[in-house]
Amino acid sequence: MFFQAFEAWIDGTSLSLLIKSVAWIIPVVQSVHILAIAVVMASTLLVNLGLTGVLQSPGPEISTAAGRYLGRVWVSLVILAVSGLLLIIGEPQRTLPNPVFWTKMILLAIVIAMTLVTSRQAVRGASMSLPPALLKGFAWISIILWVAIICCGRWIAYSSAA
Repeated sequence: MFFQAFEAWIDGTSLSLLIKSVAWIIPVVQSVHILAIAVVMASTLLVNLGLTGVLQSPGPEISTAAGRYLGRVWVSLVILAVSGLLLIIGEPQRTLPNPVFWTKMILLAIVIAMTLVTSRQAVRGASMSLPPALLKGFAWISIILWVAIICCGRWIAYSSAA
């Protein structure tokens, strides 16, 4: 009951009404959201594939690559949070009761925590404190979770509340 009242309250805010009444806002916000996802996925993929040993280029070591790409991940996550919040405000009744949305949020919380752990390890390079096998496992799980998050994001549009 509280949840439905919360959705109705969001749905009636002036920001929600503005988002719904201006035809270009949702497509632009979705486009920004998708571009930020692309940056996160590309950056985390480069770092995680480096951690797994799949990418062993003659270029910089993983600590240098991690330092370069992980900043982009955190900036893009902020952009994703803002654009995602705008999408929720624009269509709370489609998003908030949707179990796929909550699955995406849970996966996101897990992968952000994992990224914090692996990014510290990656930036340290040779002085990593986690066992290499555990770090590789984290990197592979992170890749899988990011793919699952992207899939959930797309499925939100095609699934409905329980």
